[in-house]
Amino acid sequence: MPFKLRLIFLILICYGFSHQSKSQSSIDTTPSISELIKISKSLVESRPDSALYYAQLALEKAQSPENDSLRSVIHVSISAAYSYLADYNSSVKHSFKALEYADRFRDTLCMIDAYNNLGIDFMYQDDYESSGKYFEKVEVLSEKTGDSLRWGHALNNLGLVEGYGGGSSELELDYYNDAKEIFEAIDEQEGYANVLLNIGTVQTMMGQYDQANQNYAVALEIYKKLGYATAVEQTLQSISENYLNQGLTERALKNAREALQVAKDNHVVQDLPFIYELITKIYVAQKDFKSAFQYQSKLHSVQDSIFNSEKSRQINELKTQYESEKKQQQIELLTTQYELSQLSLIKKKREQYALFLVIAFLIVFGGLFGYILIIRSKLKQRLLSQEIDNLRLKINSVVEGSAKDLNIKIREVNERLITPLSEREFEIMMLAISDQSNGEIADQLFVSVNTVKFHLKNVYEKLGVSNRKEALQFAIKTSKE
Repeated sequence: MPFKLRLIFLILICYGFSHQSKSQSSIDTTPSISELIKISKSLVESRPDSALYYAQLALEKAQSPENDSLRSVIHVSISAAYSYLADYNSSVKHSFKALEYADRFRDTLCMIDAYNNLGIDFMYQDDYESSGKYFEKVEVLSEKTGDSLRWGHALNNLGLVEGYGGGSSELELDYYNDAKEIFEAIDEQEGYANVLLNIGTVQTMMGQYDQANQNYAVALEIYKKLGYATAVEQTLQSISENYLNQGLTERALKNAREALQVAKDNHVVQDLPFIYELITKIYVAQKDFKSAFQYQSKLHSVQDSIFNSEKSRQINELKTQYESEKKQQQIELLTTQYELSQLSLIKKKREQYALFLVIAFLIVFGGLFGYILIIRSKLKQRLLSQEIDNLRLKINSVVEGSAKDLNIKIREVNERLITPLSEREFEIMMLAISDQSNGEIADQLFVSVNTVKFHLKNVYEKLGVSNRKEALQFAIKTSKE
């Protein structure tokens, strides 16, 4: 699983609501506002739709003026539920509502939770500048009020922002180590494990494999004791990736298979594509192409199922609920992404089939016939690549159109820099500003996601920017000069 998704997920399961009861044995027929809030908090991770229902019911019951002081807490609960449902616009709206009431009644705890929700929502949307500002507010208020738990989480989140926003690895580690000291002091095991996992991620990227593995091992033991199956599975993935980067493929395969078993036993369907992809990479490194092909096929099957059902649901909802021009553009974007995904999957499948066919025919019929097949395969891939490029241009035009027809050379960029970009860094920069995710770039270049993130950090430092949007502005300005 990509480090970004894995670590942000752990923010949500560890902050605030994770310290509430995970189940509600019985519900009064006429629960009070406070009871409704408690029920909502207990359900936000496992059943966010139900959590939203109870929080909204609490808001309806809190209409009288004497309940105004409770509205900040209710809006925080509604915001958290919307965030888990990936409706970030609604989540942000209710966080600001919570701040309005919290400020009126001087409810510092609610202000901290609202700012934290805002930081998480903006982080999910890759707006690291805004996310960092809200987490800094959490840090200041938590330190001021002596809330060590929230202070530790704020420092941990600031480390994530520093890492994902293209900051320095040293500052990122400083944040994590400060959070680690706080969690140790208050004996907060879950937060402590999350920080160790984050530190291990940075150490893996820096090539400090032994130190990373030590941190992963401690985090894994804590998650097992706490009974957090998803966290256990994701930590096993990190350990496997760490071994793979060292070339220790047998150890990597052992941990990846263990992660797969945990995911299956606990029905963590959303993580299966990442585990199948990891196992495929391990088998490729071992040159066991038959096994690699089997897991690549499983990956495509799971991706088809998850992507098609989710995108179809989103498209249908948009079509039935909204008719405005803005929503029509969202429908067009989702539909185009769907078509692009299908073409990408077809291309990957053909590449796999072509590889095995070429090997078989080279052995049986000789080099000449294999050469002909390679030529035919490249022609098909070129046609698919052209169609995919056209769809990417269409997506860019729907979203913002700022990268359309951009054509610059590495020489033109390096003329503006003190430290020039390498060929690989330039290639990754161009893919990043073309709206490709780190995972897509890694697949296209046949490298790991960690390698892509490492190169992007170097690119941002050399360009003097902090995110993809600023890198795109730099490229557009270069192309016009």
